[in-house]
Amino acid sequence: MKKIIISTILGCGLLFALNPQKASKDELIEIKGVGEVKAEAILKYRKAHKLKTKEDLIQIPGIGEKIAENILTDVKKKAKAEKKDTKAKKSAKKAEKKEEAKAEKTETKKTEKKAETTKKDVETKAKEESKKAEAKVAKKSESTKKDTETKAKKESKKAKDSLKKEAKSKAKDTKKKEAKADKKAKAEAKKAAKKVKEKAKDIKEKAKKIKPAA
Repeated sequence: MKKIIISTILGCGLLFALNPQKASKDELIEIKGVGEVKAEAILKYRKAHKLKTKEDLIQIPGIGEKIAENILTDVKKKAKAEKKDTKAKKSAKKAEKKEEAKAEKTETKKTEKKAETTKKDVETKAKEESKKAEAKVAKKSESTKKDTETKAKKESKKAKDSLKKEAKSKAKDTKKKEAKADKKAKAEAKKAAKKVKEKAKDIKEKAKKIKPAA
């Protein structure tokens, strides 16, 4: 009973919707879910069969209940409305993009102008900072130069004093060595003189002993 009622409703719908028995290939392609391949299948099938109800349509390979309902109901008109709505949406989107682009362009100009002003301010500030830095470096350089000169003088004096001290110490050591050597030489000379004296005495003693024998 339910199938009969649905078939009757769909049959009535044929008065206001697409007639699958007479529809052209292009009209069938416009139906949601029906492409070129299914449209060809419908055209081939209806040459030998009548297409009035959903049951007739679902006998065609590739056509299910949903597509059959789309063919028999006002889906084509809805598709056109959707197409029209899509076109309107596209136009609105295009207009929106145009406005956005215009606003973006205006904003870009403002940003560029602001950036230019900021750039000038930055450059001016950079120049001022650069001058300050140069002056600071020059002052520091002068101060460093003076400190270096003072330090160099101190180091020079220190080096001279150190050399004098070292020379004095060496002279003292030399003097000590000389005194030591002199003392040693005197001792050696004294020792040698003592030996010579002892030898002379010994010779003299020997000479005394030799005379009486003669």
